Formats: sequence, C-alpha cells, structure tokens
Amino acid sequence: LWQLHHRQFTEQITEIFSNLLKNNPNQPDALAMMAMDAYTSHAYEDAIDYWQRLLKLAPAQSEEATAIRKAITKAEERIKLRNKNLD
Repeated sequence: LWQLHHRQFTEQITEIFSNLLKNNPNQPDALAMMAMDAYTSHAYEDAIDYWQRLLKLAPAQSEEATAIRKAITKAEERIKLRNKNLD
C-alpha cells in the first residue's frame, strides 16, 4: 500500500503500522516505518523514540544498528537547529 502511494504515508498507512505496533510493540518493520513517517513529518522526538525501540532489537555492532544511531543523531541535530531558530 505504501509503495502504491509512491512511498508516501497516508492516514490509512499510518493507522495500519500503528495497529501493528499495538499488537506487537517490537515489530521492526512497523517501528522503522513509523520512525520514517515521524521524521519526514518533522516529529523528530517521535522518530527518535521509534528508532531507540528499534535499536534495542538490532545486534549492537550490526550495520542496522549503525544506521539507526546515525538516524537518531540526525534527528537530534534537527531538534537543536529547530530550537536554535526559535531563540
């Protein structure tokens, strides 16, 4: 469904992933997709939360863990930049 919508999140798609997480809070695909949706929606704190949950599921020294840590860092930088612009 996400691919059919040109990799854009719709309310229906977000609801599907949200329901998946209600039934299985550690479902990695749903966590990753919700993180991506939150990040692209500028909800950086939410994206970080999803990525931190996903990071717990990845092997510590894996490429996946490295990519998740980089994503968290990028979101934290966006928060700092946003806060700086508000000052």
